[in-house]
Amino acid sequence: MADLFFREYLDRFNKSGSYSCSCGAEHRIETKQVLLGENVFGRVPELIYDFFGSNPRLWILSDGNTEEAAASTLKKILSRFKLEEAVLRAAPKPVASFETADRLCAEVKECRPDLILAVGGGTISDLAKKVSFESKIPNWCAVTSPSVDAYSSRTATLWAQFYHKPVISAPADLIICDLEVLKAAPEELFLSGLGDLLGKYTAFLDWHLSALITGEFICPEAADYSLNSARRALLAAETVRSPVDRKLATEYLIDALLTSGFIMQGIGNSRSAASSEHTLAHYWEISGVMKSRGLDLHGILVGAAGKIILNIYKSFYESLHDFRLDIPARLKAFKERVPWEKTLEPALLPFKEGMLQEMAGENTTSEIFENHLICFLKYRSKIEKLSSDTLEELEKAVEILTDINFPFPFKHFGTGLSRAFFPFSYIRLLRKRYSTFNLVNELGEEEILNNYQEFI
Repeated sequence: MADLFFREYLDRFNKSGSYSCSCGAEHRIETKQVLLGENVFGRVPELIYDFFGSNPRLWILSDGNTEEAAASTLKKILSRFKLEEAVLRAAPKPVASFETADRLCAEVKECRPDLILAVGGGTISDLAKKVSFESKIPNWCAVTSPSVDAYSSRTATLWAQFYHKPVISAPADLIICDLEVLKAAPEELFLSGLGDLLGKYTAFLDWHLSALITGEFICPEAADYSLNSARRALLAAETVRSPVDRKLATEYLIDALLTSGFIMQGIGNSRSAASSEHTLAHYWEISGVMKSRGLDLHGILVGAAGKIILNIYKSFYESLHDFRLDIPARLKAFKERVPWEKTLEPALLPFKEGMLQEMAGENTTSEIFENHLICFLKYRSKIEKLSSDTLEELEKAVEILTDINFPFPFKHFGTGLSRAFFPFSYIRLLRKRYSTFNLVNELGEEEILNNYQEFI
């Protein structure tokens, strides 16, 4: 078994789950334990007995696919306890919506279990964490695929009409990762986990960029650990390319995903793990523009978006070499700008309410705008070095994933290019999180976004 990176991160926390970081903040982890190894399902009854006694009531959440993959086996192993269950449909695949979460919460409050046990992927995990938070009943998660980093995070991403919303939830007290189950997951779910971790590179760049331009708080330790979790994932990709056992590649990948999730849990948000590539992927998910079944997975879309964002960022940052900033001209343009609500593309009108919610309370005055421009000039050389180093590494990561047939080519997704790329000029408005797209807008360089076909 490989040395586990997530354990290295968790070792920084004391027994009460807190860590006084060098960034000045106190980070907290609520997850009590992780079981990762071969045939670990057999240890679950003993742990339930230790935590809840001899006669607890369990409520097990799964879907039609994860029921077959693991839940039915776990139910047999746990048959000595009182079991209640909710099995969501297999197809069309369930989504973590507010409506579904409310319905499941009502079921849980009616049967009053001692423990919520989620058996599945990111959707099942997010629903269980949200239900756990609302019902005040602890939850455990039995992971069935190395597809996302949500299992160990503090938030759940729920769907409302035309937008995703991260909400506070209850992290799983125990995360169960049986390598026999995980390595048997379909190939596209393995690729999904790799794609999700590809976003850590742009998250690293954009979080540091925002710290320099806007003064946003940053935890350098968390940022570094998150980037290293992506590097850990590349070990999984490298291992898949070699004749080494698939189980080791799966272990590398789930280790990286758990680490990324724990970092998010520790800092209380997803800043270390998600940036503009996730925003674009969420737009694709919600709008339904991607028509290829089997590839419409969160991590697959994040990976595909990540390569496109890489090409956009490279083009923009390389153009800064000859860029001359005229602050008075940019301030004049800022004061004369037309509100985005009045120029919204028709295809994005369904997203308007969600965008307004994201931008609620946004207070970008001319003074703040000017300060951003001044900070850009002040830190320009640092930004250019940061972007060059990070994007060079991301480019190499994309090459590695290309070698194992990650579905980067847009032809796989069965959609028209113009419809898929409407949001380029609006990514900064689809989520209230400063990124390179904000800097593109502030410098007046948005013309670069119109040439989307060259970025694919």
